Order: sequence, then C-alpha cells, then structure tokens
Amino acid sequence: MACERSFTVEIPDEGITTNSITSYLLPDWGNEFIQANFARSLIRDPDSIAVILDTGIDCSHPDLNCVGSGYSAISGASPLTDEGTHGTHVAGIACAVINDFGIDGVANCKVMPLKAFNSKGQGDIFAIARALSE
Repeated sequence: MACERSFTVEIPDEGITTNSITSYLLPDWGNEFIQANFARSLIRDPDSIAVILDTGIDCSHPDLNCVGSGYSAISGASPLTDEGTHGTHVAGIACAVINDFGIDGVANCKVMPLKAFNSKGQGDIFAIARALSE
C-alpha cells in the first residue's frame, strides 16, 4: 500500500486589487459586510493573540501589533517577511490596530505569524502541520 507524501495547497489569486473594488464601493464596505462591529463587541480580552497561518506577515507594518518571532515551515524564509503580501493582508483584516491609519481590524488584537506558504501561496500539508505544531 502506497501513501502520497505531499499534497499541494494553493491560495488562489483572483486578480482582484484594492483599487478595482474601492473605486466604486464605500471605503469601509468590508467591515460593514462582515458585521465587524458586532464581532468586536464579542472580544473581551485586549491582549488576545490571533495566529495567522499564511505566507508570513510583514511585522514592520505600522497597523499590525506582532508578538513573538513566529515560525516558518518554509526553508530559509522568515515568518516576519511576506513576499507575496497575502499573509499581511489577512492579518490586517483580522488584527489591524483601530487608529486613524489604514484599516480597522475586526479583532484589533495582537498577531503571531506562522509561515507555511511560499510567496506564490503554495505549500504542502506537512509544512502546515509543522507550523501548527510549533
């Protein structure tokens, strides 16, 4: 009996850019659509930490409050960099600091990066498992 060692997981690129959607929609349409204010009312601990498993996170971004050094399951890559920008985007939606800069994150919490996908959004089930086990 043979077993496949690796499965490829890919984050699809839909070709949607911020400019293409914000040019005709309200600036904060996303938070309204997902009822972010209601979600914020459920969060009780301001020291909550969201773990983002993605392409890494640019922790130098001024709208993100990263904690820890994170973990990268991608050989030679730092979890604190995000060449593909997808992980930073996801972290911003979830955790961006509520201030007068950029967007307001749903949770307004701290974030810890786990990198299991490369800059093209590709990774395998073993990289995901390694990142989650750290």
